Amino acid sequence: MTRRLFLFGDQHDNFVETSRSFIEAAGGSSNRIAVLTDGGEKAAPYVERITAPWREMGVEIAVVGPEEYGGEPTEQMVDHLKACSGIFMCGGDARQYERLYSSSMLRGLICSLYEVGIPYAGVSAGALLAAANSYGMDRRGTGHWP
Repeated sequence: MTRRLFLFGDQHDNFVETSRSFIEAAGGSSNRIAVLTDGGEKAAPYVERITAPWREMGVEIAVVGPEEYGGEPTEQMVDHLKACSGIFMCGGDARQYERLYSSSMLRGLICSLYEVGIPYAGVSAGALLAAANSYGMDRRGTGHWP
């Protein structure tokens, strides 16, 4: 199975264009993107800004994250991930993302979805956690995703 990985340093003014290949890999306008956040009040406006152009293209967005900043993973988050055609991890506090997604029950699910061909995209912290040799978080340098 072909695995597609899209890593972005930030979501600058040209993010609509630079993210288009991820949206197409995830099924174009007939897809459902799981947007992984670290939760809390700040997540909603951030997600809205990033995904507004995708919504205009007809992409369905499922926001995945705890209700409160730094909360624990939930079964609802698992359900959203299982129903997605693409995974997008936002930027933010890399340690929170690492705890929520790389060091929890969600890691295995994210890895298995990626292994079967669900495209993964990450911006900033989301890109860092996908790096093959990420020394920023994992001192062993083993990275987080396959």
